[in-house]
Amino acid sequence: QGHHLPASQSGTMGRRKRNIAEAKDLYDNSKESNALFEKYYTAQAMLPEAEWPVFMTAMREGLPVTFRITGFRGHSQSLLKLLRTRYLEDLLSLTDIRPPEPLPWYPSGMAYQLHTNRLAIRKINELQRLHSFLVTETETGHITRQEAVSMVPPLVLDVRSSHRVLDMCAAPGSKTGQMLELLHRGDDSEAGRSSGELPDGLIVANDVDQRRAYMMVHQLKRLQSPCFVVCAHDSSVFPRLRLEPDGPPLLFDRVLADVPCSGDGTARKNPGVWRRWKPGHANNLHLTQAKILKRGLELLAVGGRLVYSTCSLNPVENEAVVGKLLLETEGSVELVDVRPLLPGFKSLPGLSSWKVMGANGTLFEKYSDVPVGRDHAYLRPSFFDEGYKDLPMERCMRVLPHLQDTGGFFVAALEKRRHLPWMNPAKWDAAAATAAAADACAQDGRAVQAATGDDAPAGDAAAADSSGRPQSPKSKRRRFNEDPFLFMGPEHPVWRGISETFGIDSGRFPCGNVLYRCETSKKRHLYLVNDCARRLVQGNPELKTVNMGIKIFSVCDDAEYKGYRPLQEGLSLLEPFITLRRIRVPRCDLLVLLEHELPFSDRFTEATRTAWRALTLGPVVIDYRRDGEDAQQLPDVDLCLAGWRGRTTLRAYMNRHERLHLTRMCGVEDLVEIRGKTAGQGDGEGDDEDGPSDDEEAVEPPAAAAAADGNDGEAE
Repeated sequence: QGHHLPASQSGTMGRRKRNIAEAKDLYDNSKESNALFEKYYTAQAMLPEAEWPVFMTAMREGLPVTFRITGFRGHSQSLLKLLRTRYLEDLLSLTDIRPPEPLPWYPSGMAYQLHTNRLAIRKINELQRLHSFLVTETETGHITRQEAVSMVPPLVLDVRSSHRVLDMCAAPGSKTGQMLELLHRGDDSEAGRSSGELPDGLIVANDVDQRRAYMMVHQLKRLQSPCFVVCAHDSSVFPRLRLEPDGPPLLFDRVLADVPCSGDGTARKNPGVWRRWKPGHANNLHLTQAKILKRGLELLAVGGRLVYSTCSLNPVENEAVVGKLLLETEGSVELVDVRPLLPGFKSLPGLSSWKVMGANGTLFEKYSDVPVGRDHAYLRPSFFDEGYKDLPMERCMRVLPHLQDTGGFFVAALEKRRHLPWMNPAKWDAAAATAAAADACAQDGRAVQAATGDDAPAGDAAAADSSGRPQSPKSKRRRFNEDPFLFMGPEHPVWRGISETFGIDSGRFPCGNVLYRCETSKKRHLYLVNDCARRLVQGNPELKTVNMGIKIFSVCDDAEYKGYRPLQEGLSLLEPFITLRRIRVPRCDLLVLLEHELPFSDRFTEATRTAWRALTLGPVVIDYRRDGEDAQQLPDVDLCLAGWRGRTTLRAYMNRHERLHLTRMCGVEDLVEIRGKTAGQGDGEGDDEDGPSDDEEAVEPPAAAAAADGNDGEAE
């Protein structure tokens, strides 16, 4: 019979090759071109001439899929091990597909790259299991699918747990989420999780488009953090904020200005770039980008760091913007080299000279070369390199697609050495000293009252222009309809009932940071934020706050239980403080809870049934503690589930994606009974009235909210 394969196996291999070829064709940009694009960038001499064909070939290829594992959710190391052993090892033997590889420059090997595009991963049969894993784990917040170059700005910002961080153009939010993870560094340790302490820092995520801000809320909610505030302002005139109504202005330790840009670095995933590219796209954005960068530097604390980034290759949007602000700040801001923070990451230095293209494709080296006419009115002196020759532009990072199979990107890190020349040094030094004293006095924050309109800060707390001057009342009173953020305290009747039911010590738990959104009707959901977020919202009633914090309790109107139940998404924060209504289960009972939506109590072990009988009907917290003597037993992490003690059942509340995540952690992801089910769908085990359904509140913008045009240049 020789060495021929059986017909069935041969057919399978043939189909696999066809699928791979078809998947590649779905993203075939090999014939895309734009004469102006090539003329403009060849003139910039941004790479050696011999590399130009390689660069252009890479620009026309589909963009690889990249993702990272969330670093602070308690399951990160276990999930990384699961990914390597159960989902990636099988792909190593494939010859038609290059196996996934960790990004060598991403810390702790927590980010991976698949050498296929986002359409192909859905088409190739051998990748279907991995694709399903990525979809589920993304929904639960344990994995984020994000372009590799998009991961760079948060890493070089070097965010710490105590930092106040402003993300000026944040939507859709993957960089914001990554910074939120960095804020929580250390929470993944046993000590970090058991203490219940929250980071002191805060992420303020802003986007001018209110609808995009709502999309960002969904992205951030997956991370289950109380340390963020989402708002909707024009970032070029972002308001000056305070942490107290009459306190000093808030200056941020870190600022990310991932500004709107022409986006020609995204051609690998956006083929339309080839057809639409014109020099005017970048030229028209230059002044807007400079305004955003200037405002970011004004809001940055002395000693703080700002990262300016775009997904554009154009020096008019990159080096020219950075150079313009370096000249204006007269040495008070320094351009720093952050390459040491990314060992193994490949980039080129920033350009020190470049040409500018007019509307008809004419290239100019100097502004004085521009003839009187359309181009003279259209181009600006700051577009050109003439004034920037002595600036250390080589400290900028230019990322080109052929260097390491990524999109195109630009990053510049700026550090503020002293107050900006147009700011009042005495005023800001006094403000910084007062802010430090206020911080020391406000750390407790437990006995708090809701902020009202009477608490509005005076003067420059309102939105200001780029020079720091307040805007006129007319310009700052844009229509913005949002429910208020109202805070509880230990004596609030709702909180008293919750603390008594679950044995929460209000002296330890920061109940002053629990908020609700309705003044008159029943408080349907309760949220938790950290001290800094509470102080920010209370100190700035005019801040256009869209959302903040994490949902921790939801009202329950069961016939036999009327009160509040803890929610799974906030349970990791609540769990260290809850002392009552808890049931501890062994692994076999945990599997019963995962396999069935409403299992009867007689399915559990006697110890679990005894604990179940000792409780009245209502919400419970279900604990699983790993066996320290059996290192091989899965799950190898402790788990805490929001549940319900029914009349005849014990159930765990979780949606389909969270259930699949936990079955994977237990090593039994192939449980047939749970596949295809959604949250709240029974499996014929218990009764439909046994506890409330686990529906989630949708994050929707108010009907009156108007969407504004915007593009943050996110390289996702």
